[in-house]
Amino acid sequence: MKRERRRRKSPPGNAAGSRDVGDRLRTAVDHHQSGRLREAETAYRDVLVGHPDNPDALHLLGLVTHRAGRLDEAVELIEKAISRAPGAARYHNNLGLVLDDLGRLDDAEPSAPSIPRATCRLGGNSIRTRSIAGGFMKSTSAR
Repeated sequence: MKRERRRRKSPPGNAAGSRDVGDRLRTAVDHHQSGRLREAETAYRDVLVGHPDNPDALHLLGLVTHRAGRLDEAVELIEKAISRAPGAARYHNNLGLVLDDLGRLDDAEPSAPSIPRATCRLGGNSIRTRSIAGGFMKSTSAR
């Protein structure tokens, strides 16, 4: 009588087979922080193959596509991350930055209605403050 060996299947998208999603995400972040954007993009997409709703992978892939100049794709990915984790303020902030680069800052208002004011640095010493409720925006010099 032959015994059949049952092979443990690796989750889809798990190149190493035994690493969990957290390890793979940390590897992707390491690539991202080191400026290896192609490797980071590949690694984030690898995480999403096995875990398509992972908000961190979606958000961070959105940041990579933003840096690569694929702004519409970045908006789509970050919006998907927000739909999975609506309370993550950094997701809303980064969506606002991408929308600003697209000249669509007004579209950021519905993204975070519960956040009364968002402040972000816009290169150099400029700070932009946006009151979501009132639509007020001003740029000031940070000193």
